[in-house]
Amino acid sequence: MKKTAFTLPGAAVAAFNLERYDLAEQLARSLLDLATSFERNWNHGNAIHFAHTVLGLLAVRQDELLLGIQELKASGETSGSPQLGSFGPSMQLAKELLKHGEFGSVLSYFQQCRVFWKMGGAWLDIWERKVRAGSVPNFVMHSYR
Repeated sequence: MKKTAFTLPGAAVAAFNLERYDLAEQLARSLLDLATSFERNWNHGNAIHFAHTVLGLLAVRQDELLLGIQELKASGETSGSPQLGSFGPSMQLAKELLKHGEFGSVLSYFQQCRVFWKMGGAWLDIWERKVRAGSVPNFVMHSYR
């Protein structure tokens, strides 16, 4: 497995957060292409999750909400990883979709996250209650990445 497989998830997110949108898309797509070569590696879950998160953020930024929703779902279809299982998933895309009123999609994403984020049940319960009440949670540490 190439060493870039370990750095691309963070690089793609960083490029998006630095408003280097073309680079963010290029890195996310490269990551998805590369991910097929290490499907049994622990980092595969990170690759899938963060690549689709970045692609979804880019879609929402371009007002392509349906594509953003599809990417949110794809980001939740990860096999998980040690990091996702402990620190949890990114909620950056979920937060953006909630700002556009996509409550049902985000609630479905929370259910996907329960599969691989066993330690996050309490957070997911709190966020689910807030979303069902029509609020957008701040997601504390889960919206930076």
